[in-house]
Amino acid sequence: MALDLDPAHLPTLAALRAIAADESDWDRAARYLNEEQLNTQAPRARAKLLVELGRLRDEMLSEHETAIEAYALAMQCDEDCEEAALPLVEEYCRTERWTDGEPLAELLVRKAKSKDRHEQHILYKILGKVHAALGNWRKLSRLIRPHINWI
Repeated sequence: MALDLDPAHLPTLAALRAIAADESDWDRAARYLNEEQLNTQAPRARAKLLVELGRLRDEMLSEHETAIEAYALAMQCDEDCEEAALPLVEEYCRTERWTDGEPLAELLVRKAKSKDRHEQHILYKILGKVHAALGNWRKLSRLIRPHINWI
């Protein structure tokens, strides 16, 4: 009834999404989540909802392409959204869209200082793969040189 009065009422959409998720009705949860993000004005909050929508579509509904679209929209809303950048750069590497992946990989490495060494290693490896595919040998050597302790 609350949505009949105001179809964009965010607390109602969030509550209905939570109920749908509790019932494992992932399609309905995705629809409520999509409505919630469409009616959210704050870019970072919208990006967070889009990341959640992407995960739900990818993991629960096996809708990989629409999940990638959600991650791309999240990056448009918040260009520093690491949670969207990682699955996007992984997709771009998988599909050999190296130019699209380069800024995302660089963003992830730039923000990796607070992550544990294993995660940092994975992100540097992705960036190295992107630079190697693009033939950015100078960038690649500058990237690797500070991290090689045995030279």
